[in-house]
Amino acid sequence: MLRPLTAAWLDRWCELGKDLPAVAGATADVEHTVAKTPDGDVTFTIRYEDGRPVAAGFEPGGDDALRLAIAYPDAMALARAELDVPAGFMQGRIKLVGSTARFFALQPALQSAEHRQLLRTLAAETEA
Repeated sequence: MLRPLTAAWLDRWCELGKDLPAVAGATADVEHTVAKTPDGDVTFTIRYEDGRPVAAGFEPGGDDALRLAIAYPDAMALARAELDVPAGFMQGRIKLVGSTARFFALQPALQSAEHRQLLRTLAAETEA
């Protein structure tokens, strides 16, 4: 089982995403800051190219990265596909810094059935 918010967990996310259908224009670095995890606050960045997660790591995103701030329980719900980003954003559970237009351009990819299945597969391989 994978421990959440680890390098192996991020690597598996990218591995599962390599064969997702391409979504033109769904390209951005998305920096996640997860507050109050068992290991303290954790920041990681996932690079999406045409809707596919192609790289991830524990460094901040670049100057043009979309930045999400989220509490640990909500981050885990998001990772289990129990919470979707637009709903979390609208409910104030996820804070966004950056271009809302670019954020919403990613949503067709991130809300696709294939990406939600990726999250369910990753969740099944992740410690509770």
